[in-house]
Amino acid sequence: MAILSVGGLFVNNQATKAAAIVEDFNFETSTPNLAKYHLVDMWSSKVEFKGNRLTVTDGRVGNTVELPINHKYKVTLKKAQGKLTIFGGLLDVKSFDLANQDTVDYSFVLQKGSIEGPKTAKISFGSYGTSSFSGYTIEQLN
Repeated sequence: MAILSVGGLFVNNQATKAAAIVEDFNFETSTPNLAKYHLVDMWSSKVEFKGNRLTVTDGRVGNTVELPINHKYKVTLKKAQGKLTIFGGLLDVKSFDLANQDTVDYSFVLQKGSIEGPKTAKISFGSYGTSSFSGYTIEQLN
């Protein structure tokens, strides 16, 4: 599944709200590679697909799609389990410690991190220990 939208669209110098970005890891054939889902292995973490879930060990998984800063976004992780953190830019914005599978979401204003460009930033999902989830959505709220 390819991401078709990468944030705000500009028409006549007015920003319009982007469509939700949806990445579901519910597949029935072979295990896909991370690049297909616009995910990267960062900071020497171990990232792998197990069954129909993405498992992260001791590191962060970064969504490589850059989104406009200073907009409010809602990130939803589906069937999440373990110790997870959602990052907006380089700021830790929300942590979860889930004993059982659950769908979690968090809304925040995306701020620029020190390594991003002047008008965009990246949304990342992190792990402290081992965590997993089966898909995610990123929705621009304003």
